[in-house]
Amino acid sequence: MTDLAPAGDLFSYCQAQGGNLQELETRVITKQITLALQYIHSEGIAHRDIKLENVLVTSADFGGRIVLSDFGFAKHAATVNGRMGRMLSKVGTEGWTAP
Repeated sequence: MTDLAPAGDLFSYCQAQGGNLQELETRVITKQITLALQYIHSEGIAHRDIKLENVLVTSADFGGRIVLSDFGFAKHAATVNGRMGRMLSKVGTEGWTAP
């Protein structure tokens, strides 16, 4: 089953809000992204392409659920002592990758 995200991606959502989100809304969104990342990391999966366009917003109303999408670069990583190991390949969207 695929979730419907009528509010679009987070980039479009931010643009629709005039480019600025209120601090409380930013905290709620950031918390949901953090929880999603904690979950996939606990399963040994690294997303490797986190950007606004890969975060979907299920509702334009405050408190809408956030959904992490586009796992095309995701990789199952071996864990060592409950932590993910290092990955040496460089992938992701140009301009969004870590240095």
